[in-house]
Amino acid sequence: MEEIIQSLTDLGLTSLQARVLYNLQKLDNSTVKSISKASDVHRQQIYPVLTELQKMGFIQKQLGRPNKYKSLALDHIFTVLLENKAKWMADIKQKTSELTKKINTERKESDNDEYSFRLINGKAQFKHELRDWSQNAHTIDMVIKFDALSKHLETELEANKIKHRDDVKYRLITDAAPENSLVTKCNKKGYKIKFSTFNIPVEIAVFNNSRAHLAIFSSRDNVYSTDVACLTSNHPCFVAMLQSYFETLWKAAKPKKLKKEE
Repeated sequence: MEEIIQSLTDLGLTSLQARVLYNLQKLDNSTVKSISKASDVHRQQIYPVLTELQKMGFIQKQLGRPNKYKSLALDHIFTVLLENKAKWMADIKQKTSELTKKINTERKESDNDEYSFRLINGKAQFKHELRDWSQNAHTIDMVIKFDALSKHLETELEANKIKHRDDVKYRLITDAAPENSLVTKCNKKGYKIKFSTFNIPVEIAVFNNSRAHLAIFSSRDNVYSTDVACLTSNHPCFVAMLQSYFETLWKAAKPKKLKKEE
């Protein structure tokens, strides 16, 4: 008995369905009362199980007073259940195969992205990286904390061969005093500068909205002659975070007229 019920359960029936079906095999034409007694299950629980087994095509209902129920041959039931199980396994195999292909495709796409985080130490390496990023950028958004953003910036850019494309769009935010900001490059086409109303806690730069860096300098007086630690990445989340930070500062910063160099 238990072996047959377990086999029916393994093939997809619930334990209650299997027990009722097994007892119907022994009782043949039976009333709900007889099935309930043989299965040791309350009559109210028998009715929904009989309805389920009817829908599966495993039992037949004979109308009368009272109604009687008859089970189909057990070998036929096992055959149907095995076919259903095989179909279910085939569907699972296909879905698993499709899911595996999808995961492998996403993994390859992720590998091709080659996202990375790098920590740059020292001004020499920082200058080298900054030169490469600047030369290839169409847009540069930068937040710089200078105590004096002066004409020396342009001199230092040229001395370190940090050149931009002619069509670059450059936005610069600084907390330097406007009267100390004598930057001729900012007066050229494509360059915009704004002044923060509060001290900027960190320097950042975003290139083409696809690479960004966050830099810490040991001295604010001249960033090109001091030690620097810089975290750079092309990861979209990192870039989006720094770009969002820049846009927030840009909205809050004040545009002020630059003094012309004498």
